[in-house]
Amino acid sequence: MSTPLSNQVLLDIMAKDTIFTHLDEPVLHQLLAIATLKPFAPDDVLQRQGDEATSVFVLVQGRAKLTQVTLDGTQILMRYIGPGQQCDIMALLPGMTHGLTAHAMDAGQLLLWPSTALEPFVHTYPQIALNALRLLVQCKEDLQRRYQELLTECVAQRLAHALLRLVAQAGRAVGEGILIDLPLSGEDLAQLAGTTLFTISRTLSFWEHAGLIKTGRGRVVILKMEEFEALASAIPS
Repeated sequence: MSTPLSNQVLLDIMAKDTIFTHLDEPVLHQLLAIATLKPFAPDDVLQRQGDEATSVFVLVQGRAKLTQVTLDGTQILMRYIGPGQQCDIMALLPGMTHGLTAHAMDAGQLLLWPSTALEPFVHTYPQIALNALRLLVQCKEDLQRRYQELLTECVAQRLAHALLRLVAQAGRAVGEGILIDLPLSGEDLAQLAGTTLFTISRTLSFWEHAGLIKTGRGRVVILKMEEFEALASAIPS
């Protein structure tokens, strides 16, 4: 069951890395007043690729996996989002469709705004459009970085960088080291690193025997962060 959240907590989440960043608090209060707080359950589809984009949402609790289906029907993992993050902002533009499907990974809540309700705010407060542009640039830079890795790095280096990005997003200190607090399958990691499940299993096993990581039950713990970061930089292409 999701934990009830105060309005101030919701306002703080809205003011994070979303289209509402840098807006004055009275404006955030107005935006919160027209939002709907919706619960979701594990495996719920929060938005579907190809559907008309008629609303914008921000996660306030829980996590989601963003996937895309290719022309041949293959589903690929693009990224994860957590509290204070958005799936996409396509609904800010008329006639757009969602480019990704968002699958809930656990129970949580989201704030949802119909695009028709947001439109007057977008015209009145240009900061919203600037924030949307910034998020698009961040997404573009992330895709460029991953494409560059795919062209220039070996599989082990791509996997190491993928794990370090997940540490930055969902890392949590535990007794043994830094836990990536996401349920990660071998197939998920293979898609993030652009390789095969066999290669992922072999690489993780090698690192585990070297004492750098610990795996099990869909979890990865980085045992020696400094050594792992150095390894990610030192692996030859």
